[in-house]
Amino acid sequence: MNIAIDYDGTYGEDVEMWKEIIHLMKDSGHKVYCITKRYRHLASDIKKNLPSGVPIIFVKTKYKTDTTNKMRLKVDVWIDDKPSTISQIRKI
Repeated sequence: MNIAIDYDGTYGEDVEMWKEIIHLMKDSGHKVYCITKRYRHLASDIKKNLPSGVPIIFVKTKYKTDTTNKMRLKVDVWIDDKPSTISQIRKI
């Protein structure tokens, strides 16, 4: 499973807890990505705080799925404090 976790408002709120959860996810065979709308040049804390081997994807588009779709990365689970930044919500 591919799991995406946001940094600001999510991972950054309890770094130690998320580190443990990410280790558990990776030990269970899942791939974890940090997908953030933060600018790359303002990300030194992200690089410092994430466990080794967690790729950081910097999103410059309106929706995070715009970037992951271009990368052909299918995310199975999104963990984000602002779901409206993940994908456009379609009215039924």
